[in-house]
Amino acid sequence: MKKLFAQISYTFSNFYNNLSVQGQIVFTVIVGLILILFLILLITSIIQKISNKKKINELINNSEKAKNKEETNVKIETSANKEVSDIAKRIEDALNDESPVSLTSFEEEQERKAIISIDELMKRAKELEIVDDEDANVNYLEKYNLEPSVVEEVSNKVAGEDKKEVKAFKVSQVISPIYGVKKDVIDSEK
Repeated sequence: MKKLFAQISYTFSNFYNNLSVQGQIVFTVIVGLILILFLILLITSIIQKISNKKKINELINNSEKAKNKEETNVKIETSANKEVSDIAKRIEDALNDESPVSLTSFEEEQERKAIISIDELMKRAKELEIVDDEDANVNYLEKYNLEPSVVEEVSNKVAGEDKKEVKAFKVSQVISPIYGVKKDVIDSEK
C-alpha cells in the first residue's frame, strides 16, 4: 500500500512540476474548487439529515395530536348522538300522543263546511242555482248600500273647452267558484 501511495505521489508531483506556472495556478484553482464543492455537499447533506429528523419529529407530534383530537371527537360524537336520540325520542312521543287538538270556532266551522271528496262537491253543486245577472233584477248598489263612484277624466282640449267624461262604477255579482250563489240568498233578495 505504501508503494502504491508513493507511486501516486511521485506521478502527481511529476505532473505538477511539468506544468508551467500558469498551468500550476489553474490546476490549484480547480483542485480548490473541487474541495469547496465536496465541502458544500457535505454541509448540505448534514443540514438535510437535521431537517429530516425535525420533520419526522413534527409528524410524530402531529399524529399524537390527531389521536388526541380523535378521542375528543369520539366524545363529542357520543354526546351529539345522545342529543339526537333524545330529540328523536321526543318527536316519536309527540307523534304517538293522541290528545285531541282544540279548535277555535272558526276552525270548527271551516271543518264542517270543507269539501273533501268529489261526491261532496257534486252534492253541493246540485244545491246551487246559477243566476243570470240580467234576469235577477237585483240592484247591488241598494243592497250593499253602495254609492256609485264617479271618475272624472280630463280629455284633450277640443276647441278650447275641457270635456269631462263621467264613468259610473258598475257592480257585478261575485260568484264563488266552489259554492256558487246560494238559493237562500237569492230567494231573500226577491
